[in-house]
Amino acid sequence: MNIDKQYIFVDESGNTHLPETPDNGHDYYVIAGLLVPSVDLSTSLTAAQEIVVRHAGKGELKSSNIGNNSDRRRRILREIGAAYFRYYCLVVDKNRIWRDSGLRWKPSFYKFLHRMFYGRIKGAFLEMQIIADQYGRTEFMDSFKTYIGQMGSLFETFTFESSEANPFLQLADVVAGSVRRVYSG
Repeated sequence: MNIDKQYIFVDESGNTHLPETPDNGHDYYVIAGLLVPSVDLSTSLTAAQEIVVRHAGKGELKSSNIGNNSDRRRRILREIGAAYFRYYCLVVDKNRIWRDSGLRWKPSFYKFLHRMFYGRIKGAFLEMQIIADQYGRTEFMDSFKTYIGQMGSLFETFTFESSEANPFLQLADVVAGSVRRVYSG
């Protein structure tokens, strides 16, 4: 077990809507966490900023902006790997979720799956600081923090930030989007 504090930058790919009828099995929701030990935070931030600037200039690096450009996506993923970023993903096949379950509602879907993600990753580290991409309105983000807080001392801190200002969240977005593309074929 690693005793170093971990920063985990979280973003997701895919929508929270369940399909009305099962399709051909290509409807996934992916949550990705970019793991950065606190001792490497400064060096890792520099590496993340360089990757973002190299591939997005002054803009935001987003998986959706890479689109179907597989060569560009591979280059970016190689750079993320070469910078020794580790990540953890939860991949959910939405066709395997019961259509009449509580997960058919967007807030329940988001809260349940993210709680599952955070619960699983917590077992690996003693101290975690979670920084997640902003999602929904302020009221929802506040209710989500309360919901996660009910898990006890799961995290040292949990905050939402704008991915536009955080290069780690941008890399997490690229990882989540890329993993989702692999699963979707």
